[in-house]
Amino acid sequence: MPVSKKVDDHVIGGTLNKNGALIMEATHVSGDTMLSQIVTLIEEAQTSKAPIQRIADRIAGLFVPLILILSFLTFSGWFIFSEVCIQTAHSCKSSGGNTTISNGTSNGESCSSDCMHIDSVFQYAISVLVIACPCALGLATPTAVMVGTGIGASRGVLIKGGEPLENAHRIKVMVFDKTGTLTYGQPEVVRVILLLKEKVFTSRLFMAVLGLAEGRSEHPLGEAITRFASRELGGDPVGDVTEFEAEPGLGMRCSVKDIELNSSKQQIALYQNKTSVITRRAEIIESDRNNVSSLLSLATEYKVLVGNRMWMARNGINIPEDVEKDIVSHEQQGQTVVLAAINSILCGVLAIADQVKPEARGTVAALRRMGLRVAMLTGDNWRTAEAIAQQVGIYPEDVNAEVLPSHKKTLIESYQQGKTKVAMVGDGINDSPALAQADVGIAIGTGTDVAVEAADIVLVKNDLTDVVAAIDLSRKTVRKIRMNFVWAVLYNAIGLPIAAGVFSPLGVSIQPWMAAAAMALSSVTVVCNSLLLRCVWYAINT
Repeated sequence: MPVSKKVDDHVIGGTLNKNGALIMEATHVSGDTMLSQIVTLIEEAQTSKAPIQRIADRIAGLFVPLILILSFLTFSGWFIFSEVCIQTAHSCKSSGGNTTISNGTSNGESCSSDCMHIDSVFQYAISVLVIACPCALGLATPTAVMVGTGIGASRGVLIKGGEPLENAHRIKVMVFDKTGTLTYGQPEVVRVILLLKEKVFTSRLFMAVLGLAEGRSEHPLGEAITRFASRELGGDPVGDVTEFEAEPGLGMRCSVKDIELNSSKQQIALYQNKTSVITRRAEIIESDRNNVSSLLSLATEYKVLVGNRMWMARNGINIPEDVEKDIVSHEQQGQTVVLAAINSILCGVLAIADQVKPEARGTVAALRRMGLRVAMLTGDNWRTAEAIAQQVGIYPEDVNAEVLPSHKKTLIESYQQGKTKVAMVGDGINDSPALAQADVGIAIGTGTDVAVEAADIVLVKNDLTDVVAAIDLSRKTVRKIRMNFVWAVLYNAIGLPIAAGVFSPLGVSIQPWMAAAAMALSSVTVVCNSLLLRCVWYAINT
């Protein structure tokens, strides 16, 4: 929602001016500006991240020299055993006995010994080298990451590499920005209360007058009223607007005349849209609060006042007590209330709010079922923040309001105490430092370029359910990586002793070509197991 500024107020660089012209004095330039400080915060957060030490890299760093040593020990062990065997046989022979050597001829039956030939010694050593190739370990992570990121991209979840994909499964706290993330980031009229009878001032005429009056406004609330009027009338109202004057932070005044309401197109659209006020999340309620004569309906020119309570009071418009109760009720729900007076008569109350995305509540509930703590932070006021939190199901103790851009990063750091892994979901420039500081930054694809650049994951479709999908995909991918590692370890734990000839006394041994085939099979198994992730994912999510 827009924030009113007056003389001597500070304005942050990069802010959008939605109404009128401003003369501003630059108090900070170059690296001292707020935008530059935000960029600096992003860079610091990104460089302070500790890179993930991949299990495969650590193992592979020790694996090759260990296998070389193991192969050497295999060769040495069998060579020594063979030499001892041969020496024993020769000693037996020199003492007068007969011996049988495995690769020789029989000299008798008194001294019998099976001694290994040097070719068999080399065979065992080579088999150890071949079967222990660390291909399975090397493929365990990248193949699963490749499949996982591919699945994410097909759903519109862009994951920037394997690191955020792995980190996401450790997330314990999910922090959402409010505006543009949990909400649409665009104010909409959610309720209109007419204070006059239909025969005194019709709803069509009321919407036409307001639509024309606010059509001159550059304020986001005025734009919301204009859009609503156009939808209800089936098109833009036709008429003349003069003497338009806007008072920042209060409201506007103007004169409206020559209104045309006999358009067949508008009448057809109005008939078709009789229930649209409900389906569009807006409701027109007529109230017999004032018994005004036909003064309004007979007028040819309408003096229009639209604004807040202070603006009405300044222009001598009295607000009845029961109307005041309605205003307070809407404000307690985090909505902005706009009053409309025509020809000095209070005619209507409009409640305007940044609408919560329909999937927001379900997303929060799903994340909580996954064991995550869900929090919200916003620069908005506490009343609005608490109202939105209640709508989406975030607990009051997890709401953080009136948070400055630089403090958002500090807030993420506070959640990270005790090595807790934190993810942040946002869309604006102000969210960028927090996105970069978080262990996993998730940006809405329709957000600013700065936020998208700072994030680790980008939700292209602007669908909050993709946050749940990203966490679920990360967990399934990491599970596949662990399965790949288990297979690689079991393969080596079983294959190495066989290749080294440990079970040769039992008649179990393999040739080098068999070891090569087993090594290739282990790599193929890892790749196939990773590809199964795609089958499992689509089977569950289709």
